[in-house]
Amino acid sequence: MASNRFQAAELLRHGLSPSQIAREMKIPVGVVMAYLYRQIGEGELRRSDILFTLDPQARERIEKLVQDRGSIVAWKLRRWLHNDGFEVDSEDLQIYLKLRDARVDLGDMYELIRDLELSLHGFVREALEREFGAEQWWREGVPLNVREDCAITNERDAEPASDLFCYTTLIHLLQIFDKNWASLSPALPGKLRANKQEFLSSLKRLNAIRNIVMHPVKGFTVTEQDFYFLRQLHADFAPALKSMHTPPAAPEEPEKTSQVCSLPNGD
Repeated sequence: MASNRFQAAELLRHGLSPSQIAREMKIPVGVVMAYLYRQIGEGELRRSDILFTLDPQARERIEKLVQDRGSIVAWKLRRWLHNDGFEVDSEDLQIYLKLRDARVDLGDMYELIRDLELSLHGFVREALEREFGAEQWWREGVPLNVREDCAITNERDAEPASDLFCYTTLIHLLQIFDKNWASLSPALPGKLRANKQEFLSSLKRLNAIRNIVMHPVKGFTVTEQDFYFLRQLHADFAPALKSMHTPPAAPEEPEKTSQVCSLPNGD
């Protein structure tokens, strides 16, 4: 039933592991996982949401045991964890081992970064248009050096976009927020607008993580702390998207729609 599927997803969001959800709903873990995977397929959850319900210290210990002893056999790991003072449900452990592959983490990190980047771009543009008007927001709200960077990138693009804002990077957005904090911050959720420097620092860190994930050949690695940061920033920013105005009804006369931007290529 759909209601059971949604209940399982909601319990997961509240931090319950699959085995805990099964006990709460009085159903087998296999059924819980079927519900959760259905929600993942529909885009309501990520696989890492399941992965991160396991206690952080237990996850850290599991990874240390795998590295030191070279085994991912569930019953062996559970015995070693028990000897170290960690009690992990056997079914939760098997699910963790199935989902712990780095490809899961990095795939979900990419999705989080993509969502954040596109959402921040949309938020900034809408806020600037609201503040300065549809005709003046680019010149009035975007610093000159950012406009110049975008114009240069546009000139070098073999298939240039018609909208220069498409070339803004996260660092450009940071500069726009810095210049227009009084105009942009009121629309941010309270936790993010409370401290300007902390928010700008979070954008710097987001950009650094983005560069690691988007350029894996450089050899840098992302940490679990980076993943936590992305998940938290994504959750903190989500209310801002809900507050953005809904598109107006279609006008009687057709109007030219603005170009939809893909992710900027620059760092």
